[in-house]
Amino acid sequence: FFVPVLFVLSVWGKRMEISRIGMAVAMSLFTIILIGVILSFTRASWLSLGVAFGVMILLFLRFRFRTLLIISGTVVFLFFAFQNTIMNEMSRNKQDSDDDISAHLESFSNVSTDPSNLERLNRWSCAYRMYLDKPVFGFGPGTYTYKYAPYQISSEATLITTHAGDQGNVHSEYLRPFTEQGTIGGILFILMVLIAVAKGFHVYYFSENGMSRFMALGALMSLVTYFSHGLLNNYSDFDKIAVPMWSMMAILTALEVYHMHNKSESIESIEENEKDVKTL
Repeated sequence: FFVPVLFVLSVWGKRMEISRIGMAVAMSLFTIILIGVILSFTRASWLSLGVAFGVMILLFLRFRFRTLLIISGTVVFLFFAFQNTIMNEMSRNKQDSDDDISAHLESFSNVSTDPSNLERLNRWSCAYRMYLDKPVFGFGPGTYTYKYAPYQISSEATLITTHAGDQGNVHSEYLRPFTEQGTIGGILFILMVLIAVAKGFHVYYFSENGMSRFMALGALMSLVTYFSHGLLNNYSDFDKIAVPMWSMMAILTALEVYHMHNKSESIESIEENEKDVKTL
């Protein structure tokens, strides 16, 4: 989550009026945390950083948020349209988690023998069945862990499957609200994600202040790491991620309000000057 922010502070610190010492500290922290992420061998973290830096490239290429939304929607549609074919292809992958980085990355799509991946599929299937059971209001906040066990079926059980409700959660930030808060809760969460990303694009493209632009870039990339990571895990109910996540969304909101306020003031000033010129 903090890798993108530190990267922005390290590279564009001057534009944000940060001292050389501050930039050096940011670069040191960026290097240490990035090495930690690499050596942690957490595939979802690697994926989320890749997505975040991909979004940064799209921003530099002046991609519109609407275009990104259409592309993402098309990818999701194609996945569900050809999910059987995709799953059949993925089932051919027998590479399990490994100490070798390339092999470890290859195991990401192993849905035939990798226990971690198979257990995710088991939890997602349980979430889907629970949602069908209570699609309107769900089971209540924080209840998935204690309610999903009866929704497991033997054919989807893995080596790490438990019926005690004491190991992990749904492993999806997007399925959890649908399961626990019903259709309305799930839709509201997705809208929140889309609005946060849209605000980031808006401030980066339209802010005339360099500090605001790069603050928005860092906050947006950090949020993208979690929103993409949320496809495979869910930690937003833990304070160590909840605090920075909501803080970054607050930063984007504050930057947008500040930008719109300054812009409206400048427009009013221009209109007043035009009136004065006409009067003269």
